[in-house]
Amino acid sequence: MLNGEIIWDWPKDYSGDLDYQEMYLLYRESVSTISDFIASYLNSDRTAALSLRDGWGISDMFRAADRRIGRRQWGGLLENINPKVSIAVEKIISARKNSDRDTMKNKRNNA
Repeated sequence: MLNGEIIWDWPKDYSGDLDYQEMYLLYRESVSTISDFIASYLNSDRTAALSLRDGWGISDMFRAADRRIGRRQWGGLLENINPKVSIAVEKIISARKNSDRDTMKNKRNNA
């Protein structure tokens, strides 16, 4: 969620036209892999975080939200991303840009 809006919903965003059984299998087969990937990302340094990839696009969203990755790299984050998360990544980067603008504005007003 971002500002109260669901921007990515797993497995819903990946289930498409799957029936209940197929969706259950997708969930069952993927949940531990996703958990392992999240742990890997959270335990990685900045350089490794930039190169980690996964099949769901979680890495793309994490990089967009990761404070270790600065604004100079935001443009590159939008290249070669998983199409399932492109809108979520754009919204995360937009929120970070707005947050940066608000921070700079507050610093100027308080100076």
